Amino acid sequence: MNILVIANIAPFETGGAEVQVRRLAEAWLKQGQRVTIVGNRIPSCKITVNNSKHTFNCVHISTVLTNRFTRAVSYAVSLSWFVITHQKEFDIIYCRFLQEAALVIGLLKTLRIASLPFVACPACSGIKGDVAFIEKMPISNLLRCILNKTCNTVNSISPQIENELIKFGIYKIKITHIPNGISLPSKYAQKRISSGNKSCIFVGRLTEQKGLPYLMEAIHKLAQQNHYPDLTIIGEGPDRKKLEELICRLNIQRQVNFCGKIAHEEINDHLCNHDIFVLPSLYEGHPNALLEAMAIGLPSLVTKCGGSEYFVDNSVGRVAKAGDADSLAQALQELLELSDEELQAMGQAARERAKNNFDIDVIADKYIQLFKEHI
Repeated sequence: MNILVIANIAPFETGGAEVQVRRLAEAWLKQGQRVTIVGNRIPSCKITVNNSKHTFNCVHISTVLTNRFTRAVSYAVSLSWFVITHQKEFDIIYCRFLQEAALVIGLLKTLRIASLPFVACPACSGIKGDVAFIEKMPISNLLRCILNKTCNTVNSISPQIENELIKFGIYKIKITHIPNGISLPSKYAQKRISSGNKSCIFVGRLTEQKGLPYLMEAIHKLAQQNHYPDLTIIGEGPDRKKLEELICRLNIQRQVNFCGKIAHEEINDHLCNHDIFVLPSLYEGHPNALLEAMAIGLPSLVTKCGGSEYFVDNSVGRVAKAGDADSLAQALQELLELSDEELQAMGQAARERAKNNFDIDVIADKYIQLFKEHI
């Protein structure tokens, strides 16, 4: 099978959706499929998978960056031309995001210029999600009709995204459920003998989406109650300076350590050396960082933000309200007060959940079976 993927990928873009596309492409190649990835933020090149014989093509889609309008129009024209001139080479199109690319393919199929089956996968929910993106358009009703007519399947990676799709008017019969996947780790968190403060770790971009100011406020509140968890922050982003200033104002500098961006293969080592994974996001789809922490064997503190809460319950962590420092402080305190043995059991349950539900090879095969239904 020859799969055309429309998306940007890691390492050129480092968001969760881009990382997921890279993992799927590598898994598909191992299964004997052929993959070409086209996007406007990737160069035209060949990528070799882990020094193996497996390679996939990346193709740059040109855009004019004068302003948002010219960028959108030039992207649509460039992508349309690529699909029209290369569609005979492929069996199916996979659009990661239900945004411009999916709308372009839908329009080409409506005009009978393109005929390939295509599957779309929204990456996020909430006010910054894919459905919200389409709803803001003045022709959203027309776009809904086009997607219902031309998109073979819309894959929902979380129940919240499915709810938004149905509310928007996407036919329920077109919606399927294949979650994100991860490569299962070769090492796991070991039982740690606490010698003092329990340690927490966050992995992700330092942006407004991740809700880190509320976590800092929660740590400050706990310090006032004589709880002093340590927090390691792995990642970079535009909000780092603001976060450092907030930490100073709250006087929690001794508890918070910024590690910056580190190589992905080193992240598991850091996860293994901590007690609790924290992800205080304001909105999410199906966060890779959470799955990786669960697979390592860490209990997790997440927020009810449209994605994370569907994969964490009290058996593997705690769920707090998004954007609520008091709720985060209470949930984190509950985890901090658990014994080492209780945290270990919770981490083991998280590890089993990740192993049984999110193995990338199994996820990739589910997509292949879905694609075969439409070819």
